[in-house]
Amino acid sequence: MSYHLSMKILGKEKGLLEMKPHDMLKQTITWSSTLFFLLLGLPLGLFIGGYGALVFLSFFHYRPEEAWLLEKVIIMGGILLGLLYAFVLASGGRFIGKSLADYLIDLRKRGDGELEIRSHGFISSERKEEILGKIDFLFPYRPHISAIVLVGSAVYNLQEKGSDTDIVIIARDEGYDLIQEVVFHHQTEQSDNDSKIEYTILSHENAEREFRHGSPFASSIRFGLPLYSDGVLEKMKADFHSLVPTRSYILRSLFDGIITQYYSSLRTLNEKFRTHHTECTIHGVCEGHGPSDRLTKVILHMLYITLPLRGYLPLTKTDVACFAGKVYGKEVEDVVTMVIAKLRGDISTVTVEEYAALKALSTRLIVELLRHVGFTREIRQLIRDVRYMIRGEYSRIKSNLYRNCVTS
Repeated sequence: MSYHLSMKILGKEKGLLEMKPHDMLKQTITWSSTLFFLLLGLPLGLFIGGYGALVFLSFFHYRPEEAWLLEKVIIMGGILLGLLYAFVLASGGRFIGKSLADYLIDLRKRGDGELEIRSHGFISSERKEEILGKIDFLFPYRPHISAIVLVGSAVYNLQEKGSDTDIVIIARDEGYDLIQEVVFHHQTEQSDNDSKIEYTILSHENAEREFRHGSPFASSIRFGLPLYSDGVLEKMKADFHSLVPTRSYILRSLFDGIITQYYSSLRTLNEKFRTHHTECTIHGVCEGHGPSDRLTKVILHMLYITLPLRGYLPLTKTDVACFAGKVYGKEVEDVVTMVIAKLRGDISTVTVEEYAALKALSTRLIVELLRHVGFTREIRQLIRDVRYMIRGEYSRIKSNLYRNCVTS
């Protein structure tokens, strides 16, 4: 499937992007609210419009034989102003209905069913003590920290050789900048590359937002290993139960990079294959072309969202491959295994066969996400803006988000 064909598929509102139950619920609530406010505003608008026109025209002098003209103006003015008032009210009703529908859908999906989670063995006490020894530089700053959590494959003894150890720090609001500075200076000074530790620092507000929206990152924190906590982490876990990404989170992910990475990576790789693959065909073997890092990473990102929507919660990359096989079949599991191997090894190039598999899977996943959130006018405009940005047609971009990206 070519890059242009995949864009045409995404541009079709019917057929591939069928309406799901949540979409039907949203449209029902939205249009019911619109109709209700329209019917409510129409008689009131006609009365206000007619009365206003009457008062306005009472200031004018006219001859008795022109009374019929006044009556017509009053009637037409009342109708037009009434309709205008009713449509303004209906627009407000549509906005209220849409917001209410989003809230009800998120509420229905909060704690939506039981997600399947793979059972893993946990980190040994010796390994835990080893990690604590490597992050002891943070302990003097504990008054500015709410939680330190070990996340990812290290929690379950599934680290590959060369894998990073991932640590999440939830900093108190007043100490957020300080902790960032402390971690930055520590990372610039460390020289032990055999046990590299990657730090992610969140403020209370950002951490709570992740939990509220059921993001995959929040799930990794929820099922991670707390190395220190003052109780804030436990409160977030208790207050927010959703393990399924909400529609708001998916929309944010689409806007923050998924659609951009999908389109731009396909365009870049298509150009590479078009200009350089002819030499490979002469030799009979594709030596690989790239870069492929964006495409592989965006596929993994999308899987961390789509799998929970299908009832499976991956906590590590190996979980992603396992659950992808259960949901999409063995062929997709093999492609995901290849993606993970590339992310752990060389992601600079892909062969023509690998590229065909990655392109097909990425298109399938992004269509699934678009189907889930609904192929709304907002989403269609986002896709158009991304295509304009990739082509360099910056003057045609309407989204302020992308205008700022290309002008800054």
